[in-house]
Amino acid sequence: MSVKKKYSETEPLYRRIFTGFLVCVVFAVLFAVRLHVENIGADSQKLFSNNDGLYADWFLYCKELLIFIVALIIAVYFIGEKIFPDKPCRNNPIFQKPAVVPAVLIGIYFLAAVVSAVFSEHKDVVLWGICSEYEGIIAVFSYCLLFFAGYNYFSGEKTFGFYKKAFFVLIAVTVVLSFFEYTVMPLMELPFMKYIIASPEYRSVAESLDFSNGREAVLMFFNSNYMGGFCTMIFPVSVYYVVVAEKIYQKILCSVLSAACFIVTVMSDSTAAFYVVLAEIIFITVFLAVKKLISLKNVMMTVLSFLVLAGALSAATGSVFMSDIAGSIVNSGGYNESSHPFKIDDVHIDGNTIVFSGGGSEYRIIAPVEDGEKLEIQGGEGTEFKTAASDSNTITVYDVRNDFDFSVILRDGIIYLDLGYISTVDFAVTSEGINLIVQNKQLLDSIPYSSFNDSVLSKFYSVATGRGYTWINTLPILKKCLIIGKGSGNFPFYFKQNDLVGLLNIHGTYRLIVDKPHNWYLQIAVTCGIPAMTAVLILFAYFAVSGFRGFFRTSAERLTAEKDTLFLAFLFTGLCGFMVMGLTNDSCITVNPLFWFSFGIAFMRTDRLRKGDVSEKN
Repeated sequence: MSVKKKYSETEPLYRRIFTGFLVCVVFAVLFAVRLHVENIGADSQKLFSNNDGLYADWFLYCKELLIFIVALIIAVYFIGEKIFPDKPCRNNPIFQKPAVVPAVLIGIYFLAAVVSAVFSEHKDVVLWGICSEYEGIIAVFSYCLLFFAGYNYFSGEKTFGFYKKAFFVLIAVTVVLSFFEYTVMPLMELPFMKYIIASPEYRSVAESLDFSNGREAVLMFFNSNYMGGFCTMIFPVSVYYVVVAEKIYQKILCSVLSAACFIVTVMSDSTAAFYVVLAEIIFITVFLAVKKLISLKNVMMTVLSFLVLAGALSAATGSVFMSDIAGSIVNSGGYNESSHPFKIDDVHIDGNTIVFSGGGSEYRIIAPVEDGEKLEIQGGEGTEFKTAASDSNTITVYDVRNDFDFSVILRDGIIYLDLGYISTVDFAVTSEGINLIVQNKQLLDSIPYSSFNDSVLSKFYSVATGRGYTWINTLPILKKCLIIGKGSGNFPFYFKQNDLVGLLNIHGTYRLIVDKPHNWYLQIAVTCGIPAMTAVLILFAYFAVSGFRGFFRTSAERLTAEKDTLFLAFLFTGLCGFMVMGLTNDSCITVNPLFWFSFGIAFMRTDRLRKGDVSEKN
C-alpha cells in the first residue's frame, strides 16, 4: 500500500462528527465559567483565605470538570473503535511506528503523575488539585487523552480542515471579546452573566463581583499571564490567514485580525508574552523570507492595521494603551524594590521583643506585656535615629543613616510595623510573648526565613518580576523529587511559606502564598518527579527539532501548493512559543487543554512531514 493511500483514506462520517465535536468543545471550554464552592481541607485552609472553610472558584474547577468529561468521551470512543473497527480506521496513526516516541514519553509522564499521587502526603488535593489551581491528576489524565486524540484523529484532510476553520473563529472571537473587555468592562461584570456563572443561592455574590484590575483583557483565563500565553499560541496562526488570503477584502480582514491579535497580547499585560510574540514575529519573517513567501503588500497592510487600531485604542482610552505598550517593553509591573529606601535584612522574635535590621541599622521593638508598660523602641549599636511619639501607642522613627521614616503602632493587642512596604508587618502581643500574624490570622512564634536570603543567589530574586525568588526557593524541593514528585497540587505545602524578609523585599508584602513555581517545568518536577519533567522536555525538544528540520527542508512550491502544510508551520511556531512561555508560566487548566490537543495534532503531522510520510494531498 502506498503512503498516500495509507494515510489519505476517506474518514467516515461518524469520525468527522466526533472530531468536529472535539474541536468545538475544546475551544469552547476556554470561555467556560461557573461558580464552584468547596469546603477545603485543614491544610489548605492554612494557606488560602476562606469563610468557614469555604473557597469560591469561578474559572478553574468548571474547566477541569468539562475537560475530564471530554477525556472520558475520548476513551469510550477509542475503545468503541477497537471493538467495532471498520476499514477506514484500521490505519490509525497511533498504531504506527512514529507514535512510539510520543507514546513512551507521554506514558512516562502520566505514570509518574499517578505514582506521585499514590504516595502523596496530601491526597485530599491530588485528584482535582488544590483550590487555587484545580489541576490535579484528573487534569493530567485529560491532557494525555487530548494529546492522543489530536494525534490519532486529525491526519485526514477534512478533519484537519475543520480544525483550521475553527481556529480562525477562535481568534476572531478572542479579539472581539478582548477589545470589549479592554475598552468597556470585564465580561464577568455584565448584568446577564450573574445568571450564567452562579446558581440562584449565590447570585447575590455574583452581582457584587468586581473583576476590574486596571485596564487589561483577561477574559476567562483567570490571570493575565495565562491570557498572554494563549496569545503566543494563536498569534502565529493569525499571520497564516494573512499569508494565504487571495482576495483584497480577505487580505484586509486578515491583516486587521492579525494586528488586533498582537494588540490583544499587549492588552493581556503579560511582558513575557509580549517578548515571545516579538520572537515569533522574527522567526516567521525569517522563515517567510527564506521561502520567498513574504509579501510587502501583506506586511504593509498588517502594519497599517496595527497603527490604526493602536491609534484608535489610544484615543478611546486616553493614551492608556500607549502606556501599556511601554509597560510591556520595560516590564513595569509588580513591586519596584529599587524605589524603597529601606531594605530589611533580618527579623526575629526574642520574647516580647521584635528585632529587625536593614541598611546597617538595627532596632528592637519592646512590646508591653504587663500593666503599666509602654511600647518602646531601642536602637542597636551604631544606629542613629530620632523618635516622635504621637501618642502612647504610636511611635514614628526617623533613621538618620538611611534617611527613612517608619512607624510602630500598637492597637487592640496587635503591633503594626509600617516599614513603607505595600503592607504592614503584624504581630500579636500575648502574655506569653509575640507572634507573627500570617495567612488566615495564624500565629507563628518564630519567623520563617529562607536559607537563600543571605546567599549570592538572593541577588537573582528580582529576576522576571520576582519569579527568581520562587525559582530559587523551589530548588530545595527538587532534592526530594528525584524519582517521584509530591503529587499534583501539592507544591504550596512544600514551598517555604511566610518568608518575611524575602517576600517583603521582592513583592512588597508578606501577605501572599506561593502556590505555584511560575515555571511549567519546575511544576512538573515537583508534582510528578524529575523523570516526568525529563520526559516532557524530551518530547518538546523532539517536536521542535522535527519541526525545524521539516519546515525548512520543505520547498516553497510545496508550501504554496499545500495550505495544510503552511498552516502547520505557523501552528508549530505558536506551540513552540507557548513552550517558551512555560519558563515563566505554570501549567493552567484555562489554556493547557488547547495546547495539548493542538500539540497532538501538530506532533503527528510535523513528524511525518520531516520523514516525508505525508502525501502530496495532505
